[in-house]
Amino acid sequence: MRVTSADTGLTGEGMLVYVAPFGSSANQTLTARVLLDNKQRLWSPGLYVTAHITLAETQVPLAVRSVALQTLEDESVVFVQGKDGFEPRPVRTGRTDGEWIEIASGLEPGEAYAAANSFILKAELGKGSAEHAD
Repeated sequence: MRVTSADTGLTGEGMLVYVAPFGSSANQTLTARVLLDNKQRLWSPGLYVTAHITLAETQVPLAVRSVALQTLEDESVVFVQGKDGFEPRPVRTGRTDGEWIEIASGLEPGEAYAAANSFILKAELGKGSAEHAD
């Protein structure tokens, strides 16, 4: 389980040891206890945090960051490094956890792709086609 505090900026990995049977509908919170490494005493009891709990893990042959995926002409694409810069490559996607998405086909392991800010590449591609339209 990953725990993050927006107030302090702390992030840590821990083990969920207790979840209260009822939460608060007034502020959409739930009381839970997590065992964290706290040797430096940075985490204090009662701190409001966001928790990300892994319910299951599945190995996939190839996955990319979800933000790398763009849609061009109703196709999912990933911008892959080519000879002349990044080029859109159609891909077939599979499962996702919101942060990573499985690539079933269209990309090979080890190929360099735009893992962040791919929307800028998409926008630049759109500019080029708009300039050529008459």
